[in-house]
Amino acid sequence: MLLAAQISISTPIPLESNWFFLIVEYLATFFCGIIGGLAACRKDLDAFSIMIAAWFTALGGGTIRDVLIGCIPPSNLTNYWYLGVAVLAGLCVIFLHPEVKKLYWTNTIFDALSLALFTIDGTTKGLAYHMPAITAIFVGVITGVGGGVCRDIILNEVPVIIRDKHLYLAPAIVAAIFTVLVCKAYIFNWINFTCEILLDILIMLITVTLRLLSVKLDWTMPGAVKRNQPLSLHSPKRVEKRGKRRPSRGLLHHK
Repeated sequence: MLLAAQISISTPIPLESNWFFLIVEYLATFFCGIIGGLAACRKDLDAFSIMIAAWFTALGGGTIRDVLIGCIPPSNLTNYWYLGVAVLAGLCVIFLHPEVKKLYWTNTIFDALSLALFTIDGTTKGLAYHMPAITAIFVGVITGVGGGVCRDIILNEVPVIIRDKHLYLAPAIVAAIFTVLVCKAYIFNWINFTCEILLDILIMLITVTLRLLSVKLDWTMPGAVKRNQPLSLHSPKRVEKRGKRRPSRGLLHHK
């Protein structure tokens, strides 16, 4: 039997069961909203559009996650704290955007932090809803990057997971895989709940470090392999024979 099938929905989810993680997650949600609002502000959109961009960026990933795992209505729509944080982020951009634009590294750090937190949270919640491990990894990654994708779609831009050449999707995948391993260890009673939280913190730090180092040191994912000639499906002898036959056919046809 798959491990995910052994998880009960009542299994505590670390990021939703610890006050420290809740505070950090609210901060991550806030700064995600800031980043989304700034993206709309740079396009000289109106205040209503800025609020929409902030909401989609802050809560879009979690909404997609809940729809995928069957948690209806999504927790982002029933938890007024999340809605309030997203609205506050949009208002901050509307009134304080000149000051907020100067906080580049602060926004980058919290963007990486939100990527890590939402990926871990989405993966764990996927397992708690009886998802297989590979599906939980997919749900976790979607949770981490979904908000940015929704923002870019409504702003008519290439999604950041494609546009940004630095490590963005890769740290999320790493975080989701390690989260599944930690959840398995917890279910089999190899670690206790406190140890699971500490390991989640370690996963978060690894993910944030990978993302920030990729931006600082300009780490990029490799592209397509550079090749000048395509592979030939014919042997050299056959190609040579065909090359010799073509001129003779042309001469006969000309005569």
